[in-house]
Amino acid sequence: MAWTHEKLEKPRTGFWPINQYMALGDMRTSALIGPDGSVDWLCLPQFDSGSVFGRILDKDGGAFELTAVEPAEVWRRYWPHTNVIETRVNTRQGTWIIRDWMSYDSVSPRLNRRIRVIRGGAHIRVSVKLRPEYGLVTAQLAAPSPFHITWTHNAHVWHLVSDFPLHPIDTDVYGEFILDAGTTGGFSLGLDPGNDSGEWLEQQLLDLNNTVKFWQDWMQMCPDEGNYSEYIERSALTLKLLTYAPTGAIVAAPTTSLPEDPGGVRNWDYRYSWLRDASMTLMALHWLGHPHEGQAFFRWMLTCCAVDRLVLHPVVPGGLVHEWEHPAWRGYEDAHPVRIGNQAATQRQFDVYGEVLDAAWQHFQYDDTDLSDLWPFFTELAEEAALHWTEPDEGIWETRGEPQHFLYSKAQCWVALDRAQKIAKKWQLVAPLDRWQRIATEIRETVLQEGYSLGTQSFMQTFNKDTFDASVLLLPQLGIVSAHDPRMVSTISAIRKYLCVPGDNDGLFLYRYRAMDDGIVGSEHAFLLCSTWLIGTMALAGQIEEAKKLLERFLSIAPHGLFAEEYDPLTQRFWGNFPQAFTHLGVITAILHVEQAQSSSQSGPLRGCRGWPQAT
Repeated sequence: MAWTHEKLEKPRTGFWPINQYMALGDMRTSALIGPDGSVDWLCLPQFDSGSVFGRILDKDGGAFELTAVEPAEVWRRYWPHTNVIETRVNTRQGTWIIRDWMSYDSVSPRLNRRIRVIRGGAHIRVSVKLRPEYGLVTAQLAAPSPFHITWTHNAHVWHLVSDFPLHPIDTDVYGEFILDAGTTGGFSLGLDPGNDSGEWLEQQLLDLNNTVKFWQDWMQMCPDEGNYSEYIERSALTLKLLTYAPTGAIVAAPTTSLPEDPGGVRNWDYRYSWLRDASMTLMALHWLGHPHEGQAFFRWMLTCCAVDRLVLHPVVPGGLVHEWEHPAWRGYEDAHPVRIGNQAATQRQFDVYGEVLDAAWQHFQYDDTDLSDLWPFFTELAEEAALHWTEPDEGIWETRGEPQHFLYSKAQCWVALDRAQKIAKKWQLVAPLDRWQRIATEIRETVLQEGYSLGTQSFMQTFNKDTFDASVLLLPQLGIVSAHDPRMVSTISAIRKYLCVPGDNDGLFLYRYRAMDDGIVGSEHAFLLCSTWLIGTMALAGQIEEAKKLLERFLSIAPHGLFAEEYDPLTQRFWGNFPQAFTHLGVITAILHVEQAQSSSQSGPLRGCRGWPQAT
């Protein structure tokens, strides 16, 4: 991505728009940095740990500020092909570069910040306000030296190392420096001291180079998708960032309780691994030539589900996802409660069966992996789909009202049985193929006959109700119905008409659903994943030029290539947790569908992806 000029006028609310944050991480945890150089969100040592910096959710939540003392102009970008953030600060006195990253191979997660003055002088102020466990505890500060500060609470010790002298005041740390051109300095924060000797700055530079090399080497496996390559790259790097390397789990987002609406209550904790989201993420990475993430994920899933058959799990098996509300934090722009944990873990979501087995089929069909230990679990998923497909559930949208007969859940039960049959046949595994085929046929016929409304000329959210739902846009991508089928063509038109949000004249930004009591008060904005579904299905339906136009508009709303869960086209602001794996995997699949459709229409070869997304 090119350098982006940042607006440094913070709104009256005192919170930066979510659009203006950038994310970095080390595949264990992640930090969000605002345009002013403040780290406003970081959990240590892992995604679902308590935060140490939480100012994005409360003005007293803690932050790591590194800012210019005098008025400045700021440009930011990601170092090419990496998750390293570069910030260029320009003042009347001078210009300097800040590089922020998390060490990919350190013993424990480590946030690094490195300054290099390239013109004139730099007058810089630093403050570190560490607030462990979501600000609910107070850590004891100590200063072994002016260059090494520690905070201690119970068994945890956080170490801040710097080659600038720091000044502790109560529980916080401050510093102010005037640096000449050519000066280099840095800070490092983690749960171990690292190298706090006089040579630590040289070690930090080596760590930066190693981290850059890691990300760039990983990205070399992705294909170059022409005009969209930078968006493919940023989404792929973001999905990789959201993996928890020690176990193979993949989190839905690194944040909690960024609201779906200003001042609203639809604020959820996404720092866990949903079997649905993670399975879809695996397919997106697999299509880009990254199959290795799947091996670790399926082993992690097998371990988790052997203990509890939940739809979401903590990144380390056996952890807690119990939902509770923060007793003090006011939330982003006064949207509370701030929730920790997620009670959706115990819901009945029958679509998960299909998503997991579809990911398994997409992942394993290209190699000769021995599935003997995974097959019993896959068989259980298929059997549960066969058993429960006639029952209501909470569905993909995790409604908190009465369970319903969601069409998408039924369709995914068909996917579960269809993909299980494919796996069994390829590996010659023992399975009740005839029974699975019989039930799959019944499900598909029911979906096509009872799920389509002649009155609305659209597939609907549930049987016998004229309620629109964007998830039906996926039916062609699942293989239930052709995108060219007249019923699907009319569904595309109806969804664009009835689910389009205010402020969008193109029928691109869609609500998930309308006119349904989901058991939750409040409202929401356009759900960005639904836009990517629309683009992909339009491309499959041969509406290539329109799909391409919508894709390019969609990509233009994210200056750094990062997407949240929701978007308001009226204010041009993101809402919901950020960055969102769901949206980024959707970006990848939408681009690949458009590219595939263009290549097919032009009789040209498809470029280097392994297992392009297609109807099965």
